[in-house]
Formats: sequence, C-alpha cells, structure tokens
Amino acid sequence: MEKDYPQHKAEYLLYDNYTEAPDLLRQCREHLDAVIFGGVGPMEYTAERLPQQAIWSAIPKSSSALLRALMEAEQRGWDLARISFDSYSPDFLGEVYEEIGFPEGKHRAFYTTGIISHEVSRNESTLHFHSGLFSRGETDGCITVLYWVHKKLTEEKIPSILAYPPKNSIRQQVEFVMQLHAARNSLPENIAVCLISIDFPAEYSAALQSDYQFMIDRTNILKQVYRFSEQLMGTVVELSPREFMILSTREVIEIATGQYQCWEIIDWMQNNSLQAMSIGAGCGSTVAAARKNAGKAMMKSLNYKKNTVHVLESSEKIIGPFFGKKAPPTARDSIADPHVLEKLLRVADRSKLSVNTVHKIYYFVQCLQHRHFVPKELADFLNISRRSTDRILEKLENSGYAFVTGRRMNKTSGRPVRIMQVHFDGACLPEDREE
Repeated sequence: MEKDYPQHKAEYLLYDNYTEAPDLLRQCREHLDAVIFGGVGPMEYTAERLPQQAIWSAIPKSSSALLRALMEAEQRGWDLARISFDSYSPDFLGEVYEEIGFPEGKHRAFYTTGIISHEVSRNESTLHFHSGLFSRGETDGCITVLYWVHKKLTEEKIPSILAYPPKNSIRQQVEFVMQLHAARNSLPENIAVCLISIDFPAEYSAALQSDYQFMIDRTNILKQVYRFSEQLMGTVVELSPREFMILSTREVIEIATGQYQCWEIIDWMQNNSLQAMSIGAGCGSTVAAARKNAGKAMMKSLNYKKNTVHVLESSEKIIGPFFGKKAPPTARDSIADPHVLEKLLRVADRSKLSVNTVHKIYYFVQCLQHRHFVPKELADFLNISRRSTDRILEKLENSGYAFVTGRRMNKTSGRPVRIMQVHFDGACLPEDREE
C-alpha cells in the first residue's frame, strides 16, 4: 500500500480468528472511507453484526492463490492427490488441477469441505475435517484459507499451507474501491432505480406451514438488500414485504457491478436462500423515467423465475440476463429442482421421519445460510424439546443423512456440544462421520 498507493492512508486490523473482525472494526469505523476484508466470509460475518457505514469490499478467492499453494506443496514433496482443502468447491479444484496438467484419473474425488459459510463453528469444523483425514493417513497435508485453522494445524504438527491472496488480487481490489469511492463523490449524470422482487418457488410451498419461515428468510434477504444499497450509496424503499426499490446513480451501479456483470446480491441468493430474486435496473434523467425503465427490465427478469437481473438504460434495448459473478443460467437448477419433494419423500422413508419434519429440517439448513449447526438451534427452530431433537438427529445419523463434524465447549454446562451437518443430496459415507 505504501509503495503503490502513497496518496492513501492504510490502517491494518489484524486478527487470528475472523470472528474478531467486527470488534476490531467497531473501534475505528467512524473515520474510514473504505474497508477491504481478506475474504468474503469475514465480510459477511461482520455484516451480520455491524452496520455498514463505508464502502465494504472483499478480496475474492483466486486460482493464483491456490496455484501458489500447490507449488509449495510440490516443493515439500506432497502427493498432490493426497491433499485436503477447505473453502474450495470440487469444480474449482478440478479446473485448477487441469491448469497444472495433473493426470485426470488421480484427482476425481477431492478431500474438500466445499464452499463453507461464515458461522461461528466454521473454524472448529474445518480443523476437525483436516486433522481427521491426516490422522487416518489419508492425506500428506492440508491447504486452507483460514489463518486460525492453519495456526492450529501447525501447533498440532500437521503439515499445512495457508492459501493467502496474491498481491495482484489485492491491488485489483484496492483500485476497485478507489473507483467506487470516486463515483460516489462525483455529480450524478443519470438517476438509476433498481427494482427487486422476491418470488418463492411453488415447489417449496409444501415445506411452509405458515409465513413464519418466510419471514425468517425475508429478514436475512432484507439485510442483503440494505447492504447492496450501501454499496450503491442508495436509498431503499420497501414497496411491499416482497418488493423493494433502490435509488442510486448510473455511474455508481456500473462500477459496483462491473458494468452489470457481477451482482453480489444474486450470488448470495444462489448460495443462501430457497427463494428467487428478480432485479430490474433502469436509468433515466428523472426518478419517474428511471423507474419506468426498471419496471420494463423487471418484467424480463420475472419471466425466468430464478435469480436474474436485466438492465434498461436510456435506450429501448434491454440488456441481460445476468446471473451473478460465475453462475450460469442453470445454476439455480440444483436448488429449484422440480423433483425436490420426491427427494425429501425418499429421505423421510429411509429415516422413518414424517415428511413434514424432513421439510422443516431441509428449510432450516437452507435459511440459516449454512449446513453446520448445534442441536439447540434445530430444537428452537422446530419448537420442540432437545430430547425430541436428539431422537430426530439420531434417525438421520443412522440413515446416513446427518453426522457430527466437531464439538465445542458449552459455556453454561462446560460439556462439549456436538456440531452437526445434514446432507439431503445423498447419504453421507461412514468415513465422513466423527469417529
């Protein structure tokens, strides 16, 4: 920063565990123009605990960081087919391994947690994942993006490499924030309106016994709408429980979305919600003209019945659809599966649970934004006793749909509490469970 951007004053908030980020930022946020987080996870974790008062951005995961880590692993003499990863999807790992020309047959099945969310138990469950594989002799070492996990693995004498972002990725993010800050302070030439509509897919209606669960999900979505508005330096108007309008400027929206190509709120919806979000963005010389154009773009997005964005500028040509940073048009198909109810019926039959209970658990896992949870959280959601919850989880464990990923200490009783994970996409293999 001092060498490449001497005109800017940088402050560094350093932590071992990303859960410390909100407290560190709370102490100095009043005088900051922008905050760049080391990753999306810490930014999302902080956003749930601290209101955004400046520009927030995060350094994305890149193949360059993983390639550097794999090069170090090879220098250490590790077998590249015997490495455990966290925070990377199997598809992403497959692409990177193809780039280095690794024989395809050797890496079809990766040891990876997949994309993990930012819940408090994330560090502990990831540490348990890596240490378990290494202690069973299945890996030569671990590649992690989590500094706390890397530190703990090193203390336990388990070979570990931290996949930190390359300098070029940091420079790109600094320059993006600089552009966004400059656009916020410039005089607006065009008014822009974003209309946002939330649509609950029909195939999930059986999973909702009341509007209670919808309101839980709506609260989480509402947080993202306001965060998106802060990024656009806009104003949110709640038109209805399912519809919102954001007023901003064309220049800010173009920069914040990378010329409409990258919509972070759509990416969040893809990964964290069962509901579909349709966005129509419009520009004009007045609010009325911009809203009229946004309405035309919205009609296009609504036809897709999935997370979609269309944009209508001053001309009559609507551009789009846009589906987020990387998601193709079929990205939501894995969530909005027309056979989802059939799948849940199969889970209910195998686990000897009622279909209604399975529906509620399925929705619980989705609307809490992560798969990891402690039994008390599920008990509170289902509004049943802990004993009844334990019986349900035992049936899911026995049928291969749930397993223990780790444990953490209970502050009240001092006894360790199980950290659970549920997979309804397929029964978990026995070796995935805690020994």
